Amino acid sequence: MGEFASHDRSHAQSHSSSARSPQLDVVRRTPAELASDAVRASSREVDSLTYSIEAVHQATATNDVAGWTEARASLDRHIASAEKALEQAKTTAHDASPEARAALTASERTLDEAKASASTLVEAPRGWMPAARESEILAVLREPIVGTSKTGYEQKEQALRAELAQLDPAESAALAARLRKAQPGDPIAAEVARLIPERRARIQSFLADARRRQAMKTRQGPGTMLRAPVSAASAPTSVANIVPEIQELAPATPKTIGKSAEVDHEHPTDNHAVNAAGQGQAGFLTQAQRGELNQQARFRLTTVARNYSNALTILEVEQMIKKPDELGFFLTLLLGVAESLLTAYGGLAIKALRQPGVARVEIQALDHAAAKVAETSTSAIVPASAGAVEQAGKEAEKSMLNLTEVQLNSLLKTSLSKGKTKASSGLNPATSDQSSDAAEKSQSMSYIDQLKQEADVAFDHLDQDVGEVSDGVALAYLQAFEPTKHSEAIYKEKLRQKVERYIASPVSKIGRSMDWEANDIGPATHVEKEVRIVRVLVPGYGVRLAAQDSVFDGFLHDHSGTAERSGAYDASSGALSLSQDATWKVGGKEQQRHETPLRPDKILNYIEPEFEALAIQKQEKTWQKPIETYQMSFVNGRPHLVKIAGA
Repeated sequence: MGEFASHDRSHAQSHSSSARSPQLDVVRRTPAELASDAVRASSREVDSLTYSIEAVHQATATNDVAGWTEARASLDRHIASAEKALEQAKTTAHDASPEARAALTASERTLDEAKASASTLVEAPRGWMPAARESEILAVLREPIVGTSKTGYEQKEQALRAELAQLDPAESAALAARLRKAQPGDPIAAEVARLIPERRARIQSFLADARRRQAMKTRQGPGTMLRAPVSAASAPTSVANIVPEIQELAPATPKTIGKSAEVDHEHPTDNHAVNAAGQGQAGFLTQAQRGELNQQARFRLTTVARNYSNALTILEVEQMIKKPDELGFFLTLLLGVAESLLTAYGGLAIKALRQPGVARVEIQALDHAAAKVAETSTSAIVPASAGAVEQAGKEAEKSMLNLTEVQLNSLLKTSLSKGKTKASSGLNPATSDQSSDAAEKSQSMSYIDQLKQEADVAFDHLDQDVGEVSDGVALAYLQAFEPTKHSEAIYKEKLRQKVERYIASPVSKIGRSMDWEANDIGPATHVEKEVRIVRVLVPGYGVRLAAQDSVFDGFLHDHSGTAERSGAYDASSGALSLSQDATWKVGGKEQQRHETPLRPDKILNYIEPEFEALAIQKQEKTWQKPIETYQMSFVNGRPHLVKIAGA
């Protein structure tokens, strides 16, 4: 008997009965029910118009032009959909119940009201909000020029900066965004567009600098007051009479353009004169092209600086900056990330611009942008011919062949280095209570704020140098400053990696700290550990920097009052090693003494090349003792270090 034949009859019957189970009958809806369904669907479509209309109102309230355009188009689509749904519901209305027909009539009224409301929503928002001092700013911009064109526009810019200085950082940022968007009908944007590119770029830079100016005023104390507004008529004609904040406005000697009486100009028009006036060598851009390049490069650099500053927020953790003395080191460390990215992309920019046709396309874009600006300007800028652009492109390619990556990187590093020096002098670390964890955490947050402010100072220095370099360098700068290559996300990741490498490096340990020293015959000992940098002469390699530590008993540190040692050991700069003699007070009596290390000094690890400059900077600031030098030799195949006397 087969396997399946062995099953009893009941099993087979169960399968056959299920196979013959009756199908469910489809319930057919009545015409009245179908009509009610159509009415409910149309009502939902009509009711949704309320949200579509509200979206348009919201975009209007927030001055969101793009949002308003999208919301208005969505409203039109929803009205058409609601009309179609109502028409379909009307075709079956004769089958609907009285209640459904009443709901249909109500939906028709709601649709009519919505369409009436939509008919009033035809004017898009301006896209900008009036500035806090809108009328005063417009008055300065529209005030007639007094005297010569050169002097008049200088006075206008000075008076405008005086007005802008009274805006807070948020208002300044909003106005800067207005100027960049230049929406049709924006009166301030239209007036500013009449100025030359360099002057517009300086105005944008001044607005972007509002946060740093406010921070500096706060740092100077309550005695600092805002400067009173200056009218163009009363503004001084001599730049020497202006407050220091505006002294940087001294323009280059202009060259008269035609016979126009009111042409805003600062620079000569021919390439040779432009470069002779501080632009460097190898000039190939017209005045208009170079002005547009400077403006675009500065705008990009402002975006780069903002992304970098925003990325610094990842460092707001307690363990990052423990003492005020470390601020300068962290400024050097973190700005090194920006320097690395800028120099890397600077080198790539040179290679790209050397390719046939690339420079020509860039110059053509600059020329087109400058011509667009000229359409609303009194400066009669004539676009360059196709032949002139082609020739300028060829000259740019030659310039790129003469410009090396080393030269470009040297210029970038020099600008940032000067900026870092200026920024470091502006750091104002406050003394914190080192015994309070909460105080240190709170203080570390303020340290990050200071680093952001002083990083802005360093970027500002590079911004100022943009107008002083040659046309070839400036064109490479424009490519190197591309914001997508310096996004906030990129800086966050690069800064995070840099900080993690620094924390793992012995450079972060330079100085004196409490630690535990392992003991072969007992428990670990609480010790004071000093870490400093030494030079090691490695055969076949050369000079390497390494970290060396000295270990001292931590008893006196753990038992305060036992003895009072000289403050020279704990100085924030140029501290003595505990192995050096100084004045101690023991039992109320002063004596010259020092501490003896618990063991011979050890060479820990070599310093990573990326941190060598920072290691030397930190060593020279932290310790009074100069860097010592050791010679590495090999005895019986094992490394052996010998100190070189006097080295």
